[in-house]
Amino acid sequence: MPQKPNHYENWTKGKRFIKGDAFFWVFKEGQHFVVEVPSKEAWDACNTTASTRVDETGQLIEYLVDVKTHYYVCKFHCSKGMKVIIDIKAS
Repeated sequence: MPQKPNHYENWTKGKRFIKGDAFFWVFKEGQHFVVEVPSKEAWDACNTTASTRVDETGQLIEYLVDVKTHYYVCKFHCSKGMKVIIDIKAS
């Protein structure tokens, strides 16, 4: 669990993510369920109703190939700050 609610937001500041980058998820299996939600509004509200399943096994490499903003949350702990926005640029 992040020590501060904006931990992952602070982590992304100053970083540039480009098409083809890999994003590594590492967490304890069964304790988290990472999903991608469709919008900033869903991310803000921790609304996972229209989410896309990403992973719950504990280790995942996701290759970011879509040039867009991705909104990820932990289905179990989003309200405690386990969420991140990854904005992918073409280059």
